[in-house]
Amino acid sequence: MIILDDPGGNVAEYIAKADQPAIIDGRCYSACTLYTINPKTCVTKRAVLAFHKPKTKGPLSISVIIELIESIYPYKLRKWVEKTRALHKKTWTYLKAPEIFKYIRRCNEGHL
Repeated sequence: MIILDDPGGNVAEYIAKADQPAIIDGRCYSACTLYTINPKTCVTKRAVLAFHKPKTKGPLSISVIIELIESIYPYKLRKWVEKTRALHKKTWTYLKAPEIFKYIRRCNEGHL
């Protein structure tokens, strides 16, 4: 699957879809960033991940939801998310090239 412009959506639905590896080749916002939990997912130089404070309608507190989401990101990305407090802000926190390659595998763009 190639992601060019995905605004995100329901966290649980994206976690369920993350068993499919993705090529992130554009905007991947909010819950879309959960595709990164698949170790076969990769990013291109055009990839932009955007994080924000999750919204909740259920019985879990926002702090529990943030801890859950942070805990499933790959280790290096999780550390960046925690350091930047990206899931604690109502405004967007962006991760893009070249910094993104420190945290997520770079795609072999010759094959795209």
